[in-house]
Amino acid sequence: GAAGAVGSLVGQIAKIKGCKAVGAAGSDDKVAWLKELGFDAAFNYKTVSSLDAALKEAAPNGIDCYFDNVGADFTTAVLKHMNQFGRIAICGSISTYTDKEPAKG
Repeated sequence: GAAGAVGSLVGQIAKIKGCKAVGAAGSDDKVAWLKELGFDAAFNYKTVSSLDAALKEAAPNGIDCYFDNVGADFTTAVLKHMNQFGRIAICGSISTYTDKEPAKG
C-alpha cells in the first residue's frame, strides 16, 4: 500500500512533480504518517464503508495516474475513477502474495 517502502516514495515523488497524492493504508497510524509525508488525502481502506466513495471524495475530478502495487478488488475500484488517457504503473500485487493457489484468469 501507500505506507510501504515503495508506495510512500511514489507519493512523495508525485508531490515533488506537482501532482495531488492520494494514498490508502491499512491502519489509522499509517494514514496519519502518509499525511505527515505530504499526501493530499489518505484513508484507511479497512475501515471505509465504501472504497468507491473514499476514492470519489479523495479524487473528485478523477485519477490521471495510478501506481498499483495492490491489485485485485482495490485496482478494480480505482479503474472506475480513471480519467480518459490516464496512466497506470503496475508494480506488484500485494493482495495475492499470501494466496495458496494462483488466481484464475
